[in-house]
Amino acid sequence: MGASPEVLPLINDYTNIWLLGCFLIVVPMVGNSAIRAAGDTRVPSFIMLSVALVNIILDPIFIFGLFGFPRLELKGAALATIVAYAISFVLAIFFLKYRLNLIDFSCFRRGCVRSWQAICSLAVPVTVTNLIAPLAATLSLWLISDFGTSAVAGYSIAARMETFAMVPILAVASVMGALAGQNYGAGHLDRTNFAIKKGHQFVVIWGLLVATIFWVFRVELIGLFSEEPLVLETASIYLKLVPLGYLFVGLTMITSGALTGVGFPVYGLLLTVSRLIILYCPLALILKNFLDVQGIFLAMLIANIVIGCCALKLIQLSKLQLN
Repeated sequence: MGASPEVLPLINDYTNIWLLGCFLIVVPMVGNSAIRAAGDTRVPSFIMLSVALVNIILDPIFIFGLFGFPRLELKGAALATIVAYAISFVLAIFFLKYRLNLIDFSCFRRGCVRSWQAICSLAVPVTVTNLIAPLAATLSLWLISDFGTSAVAGYSIAARMETFAMVPILAVASVMGALAGQNYGAGHLDRTNFAIKKGHQFVVIWGLLVATIFWVFRVELIGLFSEEPLVLETASIYLKLVPLGYLFVGLTMITSGALTGVGFPVYGLLLTVSRLIILYCPLALILKNFLDVQGIFLAMLIANIVIGCCALKLIQLSKLQLN
């Protein structure tokens, strides 16, 4: 992705440790989805909150070598993440097995293949959908790396801030599948439509609020992380453009979650492919040549707006006719 020889050792310091424990992430992710589908949204929140709190506590200890621990720097950041996910792994197993009794190995003796087939009919399109986003992010990094390490750092800072700002939208989208699926399966189409409408309303309001905050306070917010001019410039351009499309990303995510929950995961795949592969990637490659790094971020905005509008139209044309 264009990392310089000076940066590669730092990347290896983090990645070589993180890869050893990344399998620990799988059980909490799958388990949290199962717990939400069973109607409990508090336990998954508790599990993920534990990951954040452990990271907050251990990161400075391992990175800077506090309280007698050796100074590990980036290796310490990776180790803190692994420890945090190990704790969430144990918590997820505990709740799945001993609180909700959702783990049952007797299924291997009966109907296992049929269950796998049913799961895969939903999981395969969703898996492909989730793979596309990191591939597009990889392309973004590769394109931005042409403008130097400082530009990559500015993009990374803005993207991290975006991740934080998108948490409420991700939270609503993550439960939309279970909420829509339960009501749709029970024949309560009116409640399904109501949930989708409220989800759409929330992401529009939140998206506008976050975009306003980033637009007005972007310099102050970026300054908390770096004062290097090129870092500030790149992150500032990102926060001027991309947040304008957050509400449209939210509309797409709510729509995809709802349609997946009622048994149409291919629609979510279609939206993601259209947004990131058909629109964003070609636009980014073209606009970069005319507008430099600003062209890459403008491509993100255009793709998000277009597909967000398409998502609204799709939900109206699907079997979930909105009243």
